[in-house]
Amino acid sequence: MARQFLPTLRGLLVPRTAAAAPPTETKDLLAGNAYVSMTYAGVTNVWGTPGRADGWDMERVIVEGYERSIWTFKSVEAISKHASTLPIQIGRGGDERRFEETLDSHPLLKLLNKQANPLETGDVFKKRLSAQLLLSKKGVFIEKTYSRGGTLVRLDLLPPDRVQIIPDDRNADYVKHFEFTDYSGHVRELLPRHVIWIRDPHPTDPYCGVTPLEAAGLSVDLDVKARTYNISFIDNDGRPGGIIGIDLDGVDPREVERIQKRLAPGAHNAGQKRLAPGAHNAGQLTLVGTGPGGVTYVDTSARPREMAYETLSSTAKGEILAAFGVPESIVGNASERTYANADREEYQFWDHTELPHLNLIASGFDPDLDDEWIVRFDTSSVQALEFPRRQAREEARKEWEAGLITIDEYREIAGRPARRPGCPVRTPSPPLPHGR
Repeated sequence: MARQFLPTLRGLLVPRTAAAAPPTETKDLLAGNAYVSMTYAGVTNVWGTPGRADGWDMERVIVEGYERSIWTFKSVEAISKHASTLPIQIGRGGDERRFEETLDSHPLLKLLNKQANPLETGDVFKKRLSAQLLLSKKGVFIEKTYSRGGTLVRLDLLPPDRVQIIPDDRNADYVKHFEFTDYSGHVRELLPRHVIWIRDPHPTDPYCGVTPLEAAGLSVDLDVKARTYNISFIDNDGRPGGIIGIDLDGVDPREVERIQKRLAPGAHNAGQKRLAPGAHNAGQLTLVGTGPGGVTYVDTSARPREMAYETLSSTAKGEILAAFGVPESIVGNASERTYANADREEYQFWDHTELPHLNLIASGFDPDLDDEWIVRFDTSSVQALEFPRRQAREEARKEWEAGLITIDEYREIAGRPARRPGCPVRTPSPPLPHGR
């Protein structure tokens, strides 16, 4: 009979793999040599054991990092949306653009391009898979369901924080099995052949993955707290937009009140100590009494606090986008870039961030195929990836016009089919004389 635990109680149990582990090492964020990943882990890790990623609090990452930080959300959205919209191909041979031979019928094609399970279409499934891979230190766990005839009929994403990796005792197969705790607290044992485990590999620990949020943890925290601080300050700020000081000696209080109402119609009367707080009272002027003679004015609308917030927000944004490998033009702001620079940034995003991410996802499904057949996202329609090929064609055309290469060499560089036998060869026109 399967073991049954309440999910909250199960989290208190010590994993069997950590029974003989060395004492747990703790890190303090406020001390020197701190690990920024602890910002979102929230608990200590067991270094050097297969449970290194067990302390990663996925729920806290989603609530405090993904849902509240606009730049984390936009980075994950920019990367995962391509995984959801690009179709899956299965093929072999060819080059990085096109397969020499493709399969038109395979269970994986139906599941990943049409319907992964009764709840999710293939596009929704791929987008959630991509987002989890970016946010989960454990990685992504996909449960495979087979028919009685051995045909793959269903794919389900398992919540990473509810999956426990049980290593092989002899370390021969690395993973003995997986234990999944469902929402009712029941524990199911899953064999490795029924689970696809995809993670961005850790440099030293095969049981653990990495996520950009480890490097950007403090930046995300600063971004969220800076925005929260600014909102709280606006809601509670009773500072006027400016202060006018005049000589009030011998002035009737009713006249002072009348002047104050002219300066700030919505403000309280001049006899009160301060204006009402809140954004709806911002920008009002207040009147105060000074010594005999003269009129003074103090502008309180610009303070170092606002400049500090702007600097902090800009720095946090840059660090978060850098950790995820997403240029600012990709998330919707190309205002300070020329067309050529924005075009180059989009290519860099695809070449350095998106393609490795898509290939990592696709490689997890390769073991379900025969030798030489591989799974790949179809990127033939992505215009940004034409950038280096477009440059190569332009250079080859100039070389052909200069007589440095033949038309057949140009066609080969441009990826065009070879000329048919007997087809006339057009020679480039000679350059016009100077001044014509």
